[in-house]
Amino acid sequence: MANPEQLEEQREETRLIIEELLDDGSDPDALYTIEHHLSADDFETLEKAAVEAFKLGYEVTDPEELEVEEGDTVICCDIPERMCAER
Repeated sequence: MANPEQLEEQREETRLIIEELLDDGSDPDALYTIEHHLSADDFETLEKAAVEAFKLGYEVTDPEELEVEEGDTVICCDIPERMCAER
């Protein structure tokens, strides 16, 4: 199950991004895509998060492996969200 505290932190981060877009003069009526990036050390953990996001109505991209700076490999996916930049 999703952690409500973490979800609220992510929502706040999204609100700040929208505020910065508007402060920079972006069109408040335009649709923008904000991508939420998820990663995990193993497929099962990422799959659980992706399934929860899908159940909430979000589109989830296919998982892929990504090598990070330390040489480790993580499994990741994106959750794109189209939204207006209204405050």
